[in-house]
Amino acid sequence: MKDRIFIIRKINKNKPLNKIWTKEEDFLLLNFIENSKSKKMSRLNWKNFSNILITKTNHQCYKRYDTINPKLKKGRWTHFEDELLKKSVNLFGKSWSLISKLIKIRSEKQIKNRYENYLDPKLDLDKFKSEEDSLILNIHEKFGNKWSKYSKYLPNRSIKNIKRRYLRIKNLNQL
Repeated sequence: MKDRIFIIRKINKNKPLNKIWTKEEDFLLLNFIENSKSKKMSRLNWKNFSNILITKTNHQCYKRYDTINPKLKKGRWTHFEDELLKKSVNLFGKSWSLISKLIKIRSEKQIKNRYENYLDPKLDLDKFKSEEDSLILNIHEKFGNKWSKYSKYLPNRSIKNIKRRYLRIKNLNQL
């Protein structure tokens, strides 16, 4: 049995669906990038590569490489990276693809998530107040787990922090 590594959640109707990436497919993908004439991600022919892996789309290949790219740093952000990201957003706005060219060791998704969940100056990162807790519970009764709708009612809180807070309240109420 092939090792299960990563599950793609997006379904593509044009190709037979294979949600699971194997170690062999990852190896082929990394070799494709390494042996490519053009090392720039934007110039790689993902469609040609996806024809080699007939159960994967070009988009799946591109996104998978973002996950397994050995050049990308995973884990905690340094103070230097945070400052560089803040300055980059001040210069270029929220152009994540442009900023990821400056901060080469982080993916666009990492950069976007870091800024929107922790560094955006509009965010309120203080402890949640009891009024906010009750509002979160009321909103959850109305919308359930549709977290993006919560930002309308709590505009200075990130969706990630609202969700985390809801789960914490729920766990405290179960004790």
